[in-house]
Amino acid sequence: MGEDEAGWVRYASGVVVEESGEGSGVGVVSGLSEWPPVGAEPVVVEGMYEDLAAEGLSYGPAFQGVRAAWRRGEEMFAEVVLPGSVGAEAGRFG
Repeated sequence: MGEDEAGWVRYASGVVVEESGEGSGVGVVSGLSEWPPVGAEPVVVEGMYEDLAAEGLSYGPAFQGVRAAWRRGEEMFAEVVLPGSVGAEAGRFG
């Protein structure tokens, strides 16, 4: 690892899929044939942003898009959307 890379740590990786209605993303991600993934347990996301803010981690509206999440061992899976008008502007960054 070079000097320029020494400060980087990967905490997560992900795949972006276009929403196509019910079952969106199923089969698009390698190794996933069902959504939510087989054996994954639901994670409560209601109140998550309020809880994070109480701990000093405040997120603006563009970063409050988690709609559902699941855990399977050490893996986390989530459905995340760009809320409101932010979604309409997303194409500018693609």
